[in-house]
Amino acid sequence: MTEDKDPAALELGRRGGLKGGKARAAKMTPEERSESARKLSKARWAKKREEDIDTARRLAGSEIHIKRENEGYTGSITTLDGRSTYWATSGPVTRDELIKELQNLGWHQIDIGDAFYAADPDWLSRE
Repeated sequence: MTEDKDPAALELGRRGGLKGGKARAAKMTPEERSESARKLSKARWAKKREEDIDTARRLAGSEIHIKRENEGYTGSITTLDGRSTYWATSGPVTRDELIKELQNLGWHQIDIGDAFYAADPDWLSRE
């Protein structure tokens, strides 16, 4: 899309954008800057809450499956009926790697521990 635009015009727009925030803030009173910052912060946190709600909805309809394989574990996230897989490891990984991945996906440590225990009751004593 930028291929159709004049590179010189793009550069001028970028320069103006870099200066715009500072110039706008310089013209504001301290109260106006404070109000602007408050609005921006509120908008950022609202977006974060929306992401958290989306994650909670996705997790509510899914479950963790873990299998012990040789010296590692494989894991997957499926729908409750098992018909669809949202995520899966590409092969066996260490316990710590799988825990980190599941936490990054939004799973709670209790859910992760329960899934590990179902797959391997001795999972905590293994290195």
